[in-house]
Amino acid sequence: MQQSWRRKSPHKPSFRLGRVAFFVNKTIPDNEWAVDVNPEEQDLVACLRIKSSAGHLRIHNVHNRLQWIDIERLVKTCSGPSDIVLGDFNSHHPLWGGHNMRQQTDSSGKALAK
Repeated sequence: MQQSWRRKSPHKPSFRLGRVAFFVNKTIPDNEWAVDVNPEEQDLVACLRIKSSAGHLRIHNVHNRLQWIDIERLVKTCSGPSDIVLGDFNSHHPLWGGHNMRQQTDSSGKALAK
């Protein structure tokens, strides 16, 4: 989820997030997941680290509202076999916009399409 309001989690009292959020099922024990944020990214990127029967997963949620996020750096750091990247990137590319899209392909769209 993107564009969430700042609200403390009853499960993680010290955790606060403003622009992206995760919904974690309450049946998943608190010690099996954690959320990492980088203060430099101004609550626009968060990573949910979660244990699963298949191993550890890292789910990265992005809201590139004003195109502040360095997409090329994000792609480099979040492209492992256990990484899932999702969100609102505010990027344009024919792969997801079609060939008749009004916006031109931008650099972040090219980086994501690689």
